[in-house]
Amino acid sequence: MGGIVDAIWRMEFVVGVVFGVGALILATAGGFLLRRRGVHPLPVGGALLALAALLALPLATSVPTRLWWGVALLLAGGLAVE
Repeated sequence: MGGIVDAIWRMEFVVGVVFGVGALILATAGGFLLRRRGVHPLPVGGALLALAALLALPLATSVPTRLWWGVALLLAGGLAVE
């Protein structure tokens, strides 16, 4: 049990939770505002989570250059399919 509690308070976990919750709030608020105006929001939840992860990674750890390209390509592919 002590290992779980220690892991929850590590900076990497806290940064991930903060950015993930931020993306969730942004997606929910954006969807709500667009629906009030009668516009059907785009399904970009996965893209927002990928963007949140991309922004959170440098705060939590060092990020290799190739990872940026991989995440950018996944984001572009996800948007192209949707």
